[in-house]
Amino acid sequence: MKEVMSMNSKLNFILGGLIFFVALIIFEGSSGAQMLPAKIIVKFEDTPLLLPKAWSLVEKMNEKEDLLKELPLNVSTKSLDFYENRITRSGDKISTSRKKITEQNKDIGMKIMNIDTGEIRIIKIAIQIQKDGIKLISPPGYQIDIVERASGIRWNRWNTLYKISSPTGWLVLKNKYPDVNEKTQKVTVKDKAGKKRTISKKFYITEEFIYSPYSGELHTPELIEAGRDYLKSVVRAAMTDLKEYRVPSRAVADQMIADIPSLSPYFFARLPILEHTDMTEFVEDSQKSVERVLVLIGANKGVAFSKTGSKAGAFGWVQFTPTTYRNIRKAYPAAKLIEDFEVGAADHLNSMKAAMLLYDYNLQLLIDKKGKNVLSDPRLEEYLAASYNGNPKWVLQSLKASIFGSLDWPTKLKSETKGYLYKIRFLQEKNWP
Repeated sequence: MKEVMSMNSKLNFILGGLIFFVALIIFEGSSGAQMLPAKIIVKFEDTPLLLPKAWSLVEKMNEKEDLLKELPLNVSTKSLDFYENRITRSGDKISTSRKKITEQNKDIGMKIMNIDTGEIRIIKIAIQIQKDGIKLISPPGYQIDIVERASGIRWNRWNTLYKISSPTGWLVLKNKYPDVNEKTQKVTVKDKAGKKRTISKKFYITEEFIYSPYSGELHTPELIEAGRDYLKSVVRAAMTDLKEYRVPSRAVADQMIADIPSLSPYFFARLPILEHTDMTEFVEDSQKSVERVLVLIGANKGVAFSKTGSKAGAFGWVQFTPTTYRNIRKAYPAAKLIEDFEVGAADHLNSMKAAMLLYDYNLQLLIDKKGKNVLSDPRLEEYLAASYNGNPKWVLQSLKASIFGSLDWPTKLKSETKGYLYKIRFLQEKNWP
């Protein structure tokens, strides 16, 4: 009996407390309207139990990789053209252009993952080239779409932005993209008279390239940090190699390149970010644009941007051109750069060493014109990056034309290089990566 009364007393106490709490809310709502909202809705829900996942995106990247590699794909060797809009920003001006894209009808393999369970599936999509763009054919039970980026880019080959609309809760971890390349080969044939002659014969090589394309679902702190860590590790390894090979500086007498304090590791860690952030997207959301590059590096590691080329002939994650690469390799034989350009530019460690050598080479030109005080100039990174992106002569001409020294020095630079400096100043301010 006492236990029942005790229980009733407890219930009465709790009920009384709730009544007092509600009365207090009503009182405050009427007398303190400036401090509390006029209406308060209290909603009680079951709080989900958030358990830590037993897997990470980095770990999932390589799961069932063999099944993706073995997936057979059909691909046509007939190349077809279509056009897409491109949005370009130059200073305050925004322009739209039409970009011609050449592609083939083909299958593309995909490794997809369920965001909640971590389940991995291997599927296949197909693309058909039409006059107004790519038509994507999803497998039964799926709806997969191509997402247009802020710069107007839709089709971007192995780095196309996909969205799995149905079933919900799935993302694209990797895709296997068959890259068709037309080659020519000199062959000797006999004509009807039996006379030998040399002709050029076309043939096609299909290389299947596995890559993790960027998506919003992959834009996570885990992959951003993985990209940052990988980037810094390559810079450290490149510095270590140049130190072990005792590669002498052309810019600073009696010093090795790896020992020049003015050539900060930050200069080189920023290079892939500078090269692979789209200017239009960077102006719209600088942080997201930088993190996008880090996500791609974190997800793809050694193949990130390894096959990326530009219309100017630059190639790889730090965008070397064949002529510049050949000249740097010749100027610094002690660095032991890979002889083959495409292999060397695609290799992260080798191309990062080449970038360090090019910075030293351009630093020599700056010192010759500006003296050794340039080594302590706070704008040194800008001078060297602008030289890397454009040409040292434009930097020197712009410095000569400046009225207020380093403050207005970029005035005479080309618009693309000015965009390069816009990115650098953002990265410097954030102390990234």
